[in-house]
Amino acid sequence: RFAAMQEDRALLQRWREGDKKAGEELFRRHFADVFRFFDSKVSAHAEELTQQTFVACLKSAEGLSREPNFRCFLFAIAWTAAAAPEIVVMQGTRAISAASRIR
Repeated sequence: RFAAMQEDRALLQRWREGDKKAGEELFRRHFADVFRFFDSKVSAHAEELTQQTFVACLKSAEGLSREPNFRCFLFAIAWTAAAAPEIVVMQGTRAISAASRIR
């Protein structure tokens, strides 16, 4: 497990340095879990929010150093995205904040 965490950190570093295959591998490893998280919170936009989470992960250069492992880092970003009040989703015919959908 520790080896996988270290490998994820190395993959993220390589992705930040321009290695697209490293980014694809991180996406392959973690997409389903992040998608399930969003699907349980704001299912209407789960795929879009999942993709935005990975983009934010790539752009957040310092964030990983504050988290114990890549998965915690990734889900901290996901939780922030799901709770952001500016994210609005449609429920039936009315717009609601994604933050009001957090369970």
